[in-house]
Amino acid sequence: MEHDKKFVVIGNQNAVTYKEVFPLIKENRIWLGCYSGNMEFRVPGDYEAHSENDK
Repeated sequence: MEHDKKFVVIGNQNAVTYKEVFPLIKENRIWLGCYSGNMEFRVPGDYEAHSENDK
């Protein structure tokens, strides 16, 4: 923030309640992105998929 650089943070929705984060949202210095319920990530087609059950 101090160097006025743009960046992306991927994190938990609860972060908006942190005392360091909420004032920045209120001052329109940071913005919340789109939230549709579940997070989704694109994986290259040649990547072998694994699930939590594979452990």
